[in-house]
Amino acid sequence: MDTKTKDNGNFAAIESVKELRARDAALAMREYQDEKLAVQARMEQLRALRLSQAEQVRTESQPQQDAIQKKTATKKPPRAG
Repeated sequence: MDTKTKDNGNFAAIESVKELRARDAALAMREYQDEKLAVQARMEQLRALRLSQAEQVRTESQPQQDAIQKKTATKKPPRAG
């Protein structure tokens, strides 16, 4: 009967360790997924910022490009000879 008590104690200890490992695994997976979502959100914010800055630069430089095109269109080519 003494060996059955030891076996039951070992079984309980083993099950306890398995349960702790399962909890740790679930917690680690949850943390991993939370971090993944945070990184994804930061990437989306940075992408939106980059696109808005590119659009701003494009709209600011558009009048300058139009002016340059008008100047080159009105210039006459140099005469040969």
